[in-house]
Amino acid sequence: MHTHTLETQNAELQEQSGRLETLYREKTRQLTDTVHRLQELADASEELLKENTLLKVLLNILRERDGRDADTRDTDGKEEEGQDTDKREGKCEAS
Repeated sequence: MHTHTLETQNAELQEQSGRLETLYREKTRQLTDTVHRLQELADASEELLKENTLLKVLLNILRERDGRDADTRDTDGKEEEGQDTDKREGKCEAS
């Protein structure tokens, strides 16, 4: 009877060992998949950071260019105003 109990316990332990090995393999596979996905996310994040930096540089260049264009328009407008004033003053003097 003692031998039968030991054999039963041994069979139960072997079944449990088999379940644990299966669970270990499944968890290892899940962990490997997760690590792979995390690496993909890290790569995508790095690429987005690079693109973001490039977009910031481009935006700054466009703002600077727009600022220069606005300054040029302001300067041209002031020169035209001055010319109009000169013309009006000339007309007044001629009268």
